[in-house]
Amino acid sequence: MSYIFHVWEHPKAAPIPRTPEQAANFIRVASGIQPGLNPKYVAFAQALTAQYPDLDSMEDTGDDSDQGVWTDSPIDGRTENAIYTIGVHGSCLDHELLWFIVHAAFDQGLHVFDMQAGTLFFPDRTCTGTDGRLSVANLLRPHRPEPDWEEPAGCVAKSIGGKSIKEAAEQVVEVVARFHAPADFMPFVPEPVKNLAKERTKTLPACAEDVPIIFSTSFDSQGMSAEEFAAKRKSLQLARKEPIFRAMTAVHQYFYGK
Repeated sequence: MSYIFHVWEHPKAAPIPRTPEQAANFIRVASGIQPGLNPKYVAFAQALTAQYPDLDSMEDTGDDSDQGVWTDSPIDGRTENAIYTIGVHGSCLDHELLWFIVHAAFDQGLHVFDMQAGTLFFPDRTCTGTDGRLSVANLLRPHRPEPDWEEPAGCVAKSIGGKSIKEAAEQVVEVVARFHAPADFMPFVPEPVKNLAKERTKTLPACAEDVPIIFSTSFDSQGMSAEEFAAKRKSLQLARKEPIFRAMTAVHQYFYGK
């Protein structure tokens, strides 16, 4: 089964669609317009095939191990149409591929409409779904291997709960990436993890400095004054708190829409 994405550079003179329904209406009208070759579509396609080759490229290299992810070939962006359409084999579509497609489009300032899921992605890296709520598109790249959910559950508890565990600060980012994924591509997450993340982020810190975690920071302090030592320690602690703050913000946005 083919899964279709509609991609376009929105004309400055036209109102920008703000809902999936408006996007579908815009595509119906714009599909009949041919403004000519758009170099942004070419650059977008090049980014896609650099990571996921199309059939033409696979034939050139003699790689016939599988059919690739694209239903069409070549994927080169060379179209005269206002709307650039790409098809993906439904069996190949996962969170990783979705992330890659929309972020390749973002890099070129393009809109993406996932009509099947009812999700509209904007070039400023925000998106909206059928509920009409605007949110930040997932900025954290997912990883293909499924995690052991017992360990991430503990990481969420330790990180957002305020315990001093460095590894949790790093791993929670991967956990939150899955919390913040579009619903149709979100893998199973245990309810206790969801409930804990929701409870711990009910009151969001104002900034990374306010994240209630104290890290023991070690570094070479030889020759430093007390003021320099304090400033360096604060800087390193803030660098470690920043990804947790981003994670907490993403969790909060997922549950509370703010």
